[in-house]
Amino acid sequence: MTKGFFSAILPAVSAILMAGCTIVPPNEVQNLQAMAAADGASVILSWSAPDNADGTETYSVYFDYTLLLDDIADLEYKHISPGKTGQYLVTVTMNRVESGGDTVSTAPIDTSTITSWELNGSGESGIEFNVSGLSVGTQSMDSSGADRSKVDCYFTNFLEHAEGFDSTYYLASPHMVSLDPGELDTTFTDWRVSAISGPLGGAIENVTGAPAEGYSDSTEVAVNQTYAVKTQDGYYGLIQVMTIDTTNGEIEIKTTFQPIKGLRWM
Repeated sequence: MTKGFFSAILPAVSAILMAGCTIVPPNEVQNLQAMAAADGASVILSWSAPDNADGTETYSVYFDYTLLLDDIADLEYKHISPGKTGQYLVTVTMNRVESGGDTVSTAPIDTSTITSWELNGSGESGIEFNVSGLSVGTQSMDSSGADRSKVDCYFTNFLEHAEGFDSTYYLASPHMVSLDPGELDTTFTDWRVSAISGPLGGAIENVTGAPAEGYSDSTEVAVNQTYAVKTQDGYYGLIQVMTIDTTNGEIEIKTTFQPIKGLRWM
């Protein structure tokens, strides 16, 4: 009877002991986000403690699988001038057990090729960096002015339509239409104000970021050159001029932009 009793109870005791030794990882950080520092080159990560925090937890920060700092109690970390975009991982350690981690990325929107037109051309000449839609597209700049709140820059030769398209082309801030002799109703005064850089040297894939300085209302463009655009809202994008059809005023471009406000890395 004693032997039977122990035979019956041992599995239950073993199960209890094993359950007591089970390693349960801590819950993940909450509200992890990345934002640009004031210099536009550094990244500030912030997060909230996990929902089962007990005051003993610490955090580790990784960038592209490389440990930046561990065993910190702060809920913020500043990555000074990483020099590139990538993925951040923030983990929680409690009772010597590290969580799997939560991630946030600073990667730019994938480069896309679109077609725009000179202001007097037959298609849409306004270019929009759509932050909420995470895309780049074109918008009409016709005399109705209906889409003027979406336009971040446009192409123009600063000539009237009657003078044709065969001339020097510029990438310009939307508010420059008030000085543009192209076919547009210039009575609107609330076009967005952007800043355009000079050429950054070749293909868009070779440009790692937008410059901190050197912007103006418009800049002369050349085929196979890339230019940075700083929008009125403080976002940075890149535009490479691929082709210019001076017969029709048609411009093929490659574009990308950084969806984190103020961050210049691409």
